Amino acid sequence: MKDNYAQRSETFGGLIRRLRKSQSLSLEYLAGQIGISPSYLSRLERGLRPPPPSGIIERLAVALNVAPITLLVSAGIVTSHTLREMGVPPYGFDLKDWREALQCLSRDDWQEIHALIRTKLARYRHD
Repeated sequence: MKDNYAQRSETFGGLIRRLRKSQSLSLEYLAGQIGISPSYLSRLERGLRPPPPSGIIERLAVALNVAPITLLVSAGIVTSHTLREMGVPPYGFDLKDWREALQCLSRDDWQEIHALIRTKLARYRHD
């Protein structure tokens, strides 16, 4: 069990570090943006801490300009099975909005959304 945890943490931490460095963000700056200490962020990146709760992960995603689902999957919070069950949120959707849409929108709402998508696609197919 510990080996599985360590591997998952390294993967999550490595992703956070790569995204942070690709945007030339310091540990101190990113930690300040999401409300955690730089030492905690450093331990996350090095795989010495488990992935944080989803609220922190979502703040990390905003600060790193990446879809929250990317980090949630990397952290093992959302599995590939869950993604298949709920569908991957469409481009630009916040995970919370997507979950709410899945729970609240009626069948008629989804039919309207599908019709809009088909209309938009038809425009591109004929241009």
